[in-house]
Amino acid sequence: MASHTPVTKTERSSDPPHSSGSGARDRIGRTEVLAVGSGYANAHGASAVRVLQRRLASLGYSPGPIDGRYGPLTEAAVMDFQATHGLVVDGLDGPLTMAALASVRWRGRGLNGLPRHSC
Repeated sequence: MASHTPVTKTERSSDPPHSSGSGARDRIGRTEVLAVGSGYANAHGASAVRVLQRRLASLGYSPGPIDGRYGPLTEAAVMDFQATHGLVVDGLDGPLTMAALASVRWRGRGLNGLPRHSC
């Protein structure tokens, strides 16, 4: 069985780091990239993954249980978010995805029952 190792910031090609001192890093308070496997080393998961899962859920995406473990359901929710917001769809929560998550505001559900977001 293949193990999933979290991707580090330097391995992330589709989410380049910000060159200025501002951006997702300052608003979110972290610079590491979250990926499938993040949070599994700790029995209680990772707090950064829980924050991501809560944010996705608050925007109408379904990351699965808020358990601090970045598994396939969290990855799918990140990919749905990325697709909706015109980001590279890779399932990784890097600087561009973090910034987009921080800037999106919940606007309820549209006529078709799907989430509506405002950038």
